Amino acid sequence: MKSLALGLVVTIASLVPSLTSAQERVAVDVSYTLGQFKNAFDYPKEKTLRTGKQYDTDGFAVAARIRITDIVSAGYRHEHAGLSHAEFFQRGWGFNMNEVTPDLGHNGGEINYRELYGSLALPESRGHSLVVGVAHSTFDRVYDRINLRATHTGLVIGGEGQQKLAKVAFDYTGKYYPRMNRADLVTGDGFSQSRESQSSGFELRGTATWMLAKHVG
Repeated sequence: MKSLALGLVVTIASLVPSLTSAQERVAVDVSYTLGQFKNAFDYPKEKTLRTGKQYDTDGFAVAARIRITDIVSAGYRHEHAGLSHAEFFQRGWGFNMNEVTPDLGHNGGEINYRELYGSLALPESRGHSLVVGVAHSTFDRVYDRINLRATHTGLVIGGEGQQKLAKVAFDYTGKYYPRMNRADLVTGDGFSQSRESQSSGFELRGTATWMLAKHVG
């Protein structure tokens, strides 16, 4: 069984303090985020069937970036989000399925994501870069008698870009997680059960920042 996790995040407030030298080599972004997180499952024998869970999320994101040379940068990203309003969903052609039902047993949970990456500017690409790094995430859910944790660790590759129009900056990123090592742990009522598997996923992200001052947007 293949799992796919997709997070959609909307940044509604951002403070952008740049810790600068003359060339502004270091930048730190701090954001409050909200959105929706989906954990979906595809079935190899039933190509049109997809099931999973979806949650409302809110939390914070911190990103730090240092420019090593004119074309090479290194960065770190940390995100934390709480989970609420859990729902089951199922989709499928030929199954007459298009249902969303609340998960009444869900008592909370959280997602933590950490990424360390390098960025290589692509010549003549008008502000676009290749991104390669490693990512680690934990996905915790709390129920009445059990706790579930899914941990993903692996390679992340993709691209990023930025375009500016007057005082507005548009940032966008596309990343692919080709082969993540997944560990699932179930605990509760004096028992513990674990298993390991593989998963893959992708992330699409975009933000628009209006600069109020030189280092605040």
